[in-house]
Parts: sequence; structure tokens; C-alpha cells
Amino acid sequence: MIDERRESQACFYALGALPLAEAQEFEQTMRTDLELQLLVTELRAAADSLPASFLRVDPPPALKTKILGAVGGGGWTPVNIVLWPGALPMWLPWAVAACFALLCVLLITSGRSLREQTAQLKWQLEETTRRNDELQHQGNELQSTLAANFTNYQQRLSDLQKQITQTTADSQRERAARETQFVQKAGETQRQLTVAQQQLAQKNAELGRLQELAGANFGVPDNFTELRVGALKPTPDGPAKASAVTVWDAQRQKGILVVDSLVPLTPEQTYQLWLFDPRFATPVSGGVFNVDPRGSGRLQFLAGVRVDTVDRFAISVERRGGVAVPQGKVVLAGN
Repeated sequence: MIDERRESQACFYALGALPLAEAQEFEQTMRTDLELQLLVTELRAAADSLPASFLRVDPPPALKTKILGAVGGGGWTPVNIVLWPGALPMWLPWAVAACFALLCVLLITSGRSLREQTAQLKWQLEETTRRNDELQHQGNELQSTLAANFTNYQQRLSDLQKQITQTTADSQRERAARETQFVQKAGETQRQLTVAQQQLAQKNAELGRLQELAGANFGVPDNFTELRVGALKPTPDGPAKASAVTVWDAQRQKGILVVDSLVPLTPEQTYQLWLFDPRFATPVSGGVFNVDPRGSGRLQFLAGVRVDTVDRFAISVERRGGVAVPQGKVVLAGN
């Protein structure tokens, strides 16, 4: 902002009326002040336009004749030029000075207004530049955020695709493993079914043989309900493949036992058959027997007491000659 002293100095400097020392000091100040330079330029332009604003006065007609006569003569004759007495009033210089002063005031006021407008525009430009920089910064941050989000989305999509691929592969492997297990279980079930069918056929054959033996030895009974047929299976202490079938005729009080796949015993041991009747607190002995080297044996037995109802049968390993009650381990048992 230019103060009033500098503005006055600028007016006199533009008219060339500023003292030399003060003019030098003013010029030194003006070199570093752009606003002061602009003000001086405006004042000089106004001063240059002042002559054009003066009233134009035509010279007297005799002036031209005197000038030509002087030129036409052989020598130089001084010519006194006298203006028309009524052409320049006495107040004209004061009017010109007043107009110039008024013009200076107008220029100073206009310059001040222009400087204020320039300062306002400069502030607006700086504010606009600042906002533009902020918007540019925000745009850069937004672009960086978008780039980071895009990268994250790509990474998540890649991870999701990997998870889907891994899950699909795991599902396929699990399905293949289940199919393999199903095939294995189906094969195992088929083998067990085959073994069960073979065992059933074997049992049926043994039952048929026992029935033939019963018919041959006992005759055909009048009442089949008097016959008690039992199938004996291995216990945890017996051979896994061992089996036995008994037929007990309660009416005739005698029976038949057929065994297979038992382990041959030492001479100090023997197998003993037991019949369990609810009427007795201890099982009833059906006799002792041994098996051949293949583990097969047959026994026709009688009970030491009358046995009308047999709940189950059992075979145990006892000492040679047998015992009154079971003492050794039971190898076969069944209803």
C-alpha cells in the first residue's frame, strides 16, 4: 500500500518538479516497489495528455506575413510575436494548474482503487491457487486410495480364486477317498457275506448230518419238540474257527455232539460237555471226549441226572477224566 507522501512525490516526479536529491531517493525507492512504478507510469501518461486538452488558439493573420517577409529578405530580422491580447486570459494558467491538480487527485484515487482491486484480485488468485492445490492434493490422495483399493480387491479376488481352487481340489480328493472307501467296504461286505453264506451252508450241512444221525440213532420221534438242537460258537478263550452242534432228546435222555476245528489236547487234558438246566444250580456233565489231529470229534452222551429243559450248552477244557463242575476255560458255548 502506497502512503500519501509517496503519492505526492510521484505527482511531482511525473511533472519533473521534484528536487534532485529527493528525486534520486524516490527513484531508489521506486526500483523495489512495483506499485509505485505503476503509479508513476499512470501519472506520466496523464501529464503527456494535458497539452491535447488545452484550448487551441489560432495566431494573428499578420504573423505569417512577417515571417515570410523575414525569410525573403537577405538578412535575419528579429520578429516579435505578440499574441492576441484577448486569446489568453489571465486566469488560464491557474485553471490549467487546478485541472492538473484535480487530475492528479483523480489519478491518485483511481490508482489507489486500482491497487486495492489489484490486491483483492491478487488475494483471490492466491486463494484460488491454494484451493486448486488443495483439490489437486485431494485428487492425488483419492487416486492413491483408489489404486490401493483396486490392488486390495485384486489381491482378495486372487485369494478367493485360490481358495475356491483349493476347496474344489479338496472336495474332489475327499470324494475320491470316499468312493475308494465305499468300494473297499463293499468288497469287504461282499467277502463277509460270502463267508457267512459258506458258514451257513456248513451249519446247514452239519444240521442235516445231525438230523440224519438223530434219525438213525434215535428213530423218528413222535414229537419234534422233544429234540433240543444247539449251535456252539467260540468264546474269547477258544479257537476262532471252531464250531459244534448238539442234539438233545429230552424224551430218551440222550444226545449227540459233533465238533470241528478244535485244538488237540495233551494226554493230561480232555474236553467236557455241559448242559445247563434252570432246575439245577450247577451245569450237568454230558461226558468227556477228545478230537482227532484235524480237530474233529463226535460224542453220543447221556446225562447223569434227568434233564428236561436245556437252556444252553458249553464245552470246557478240563483235566483227564473230567470234573463234577466246570473248572477250566470254556472254549465253546451256545443256546
